[in-house]
Amino acid sequence: MISLKGRRPAEPTGFKTARKATVISLSIKAKATAIFKENDFPNHWGAHKYRFIRAQYNGKCAYCETDVVSGTAGDVEHFRPKAYCQALSSAKNSDDYAGQAPGRKNSGPATEGYWWLAYSWRNYLLSCNRCNSTWKKNQFPVGAKRATRGGSLASEKALLLNPFQADPEKHFEFNAFTGQIRGVTPQGVTTIEVCGLDRKSLDAQRQTKGARLNARYRDYVVACNEANDLAQTIALRALMHECRSKAVFAALARYFVKQHVNLTYRELLMMRRSGLL
Repeated sequence: MISLKGRRPAEPTGFKTARKATVISLSIKAKATAIFKENDFPNHWGAHKYRFIRAQYNGKCAYCETDVVSGTAGDVEHFRPKAYCQALSSAKNSDDYAGQAPGRKNSGPATEGYWWLAYSWRNYLLSCNRCNSTWKKNQFPVGAKRATRGGSLASEKALLLNPFQADPEKHFEFNAFTGQIRGVTPQGVTTIEVCGLDRKSLDAQRQTKGARLNARYRDYVVACNEANDLAQTIALRALMHECRSKAVFAALARYFVKQHVNLTYRELLMMRRSGLL
């Protein structure tokens, strides 16, 4: 997961106004029931999927960073669930090859969702089906009292990270040799659990990325030992290329470079712009 701060696509003109009648209808129904069904919400967000594909670096899943466009199908996802919220048991099976389910069961009653945010542009992001439909579903853990309509969303202390709102970098660590991810904050731990970011298929793909990073790093070490400035520059450029926001698993690459070369991606970009790379 990488930061998408400042990249949320502009809300289409008239989007909120056109949905006003639907929100009023939902508000009336909410007085009778706090638990909605998914089909209670006409899908007016799907038509804008292309906007989020462009904003999320040519269609990377906001959670796992896989390529939604050329890989698994994805959808415009509601960060805060619209119909209802429900906690699930911990994933008993993270080996998701051959389409296995994560083995989760409902661990509590369904509670009121964020129905009033169903047509809030700021509640959307692009996610792959595995992160959204297989793992996350209607989960939305919070660290305080869950917000209700008109309440402060910030005060509920959401434990799921939204890359459009926060930089996820400090919340995760990676092992480039195994491809494994680890949460180092409550938000990081929860996001991994909720979205299944530790599933085996992702570990395998990150491990492949890690192998490339290690190869680039070995080239860099050899160049340094030989005092070969040109080879150092070429190796650093290759490492920077793996860190690009458009590249899959850029978060892993940036963590690797920071740990091994002691340079952040921002510093690499500054070197590039100043002609040092």
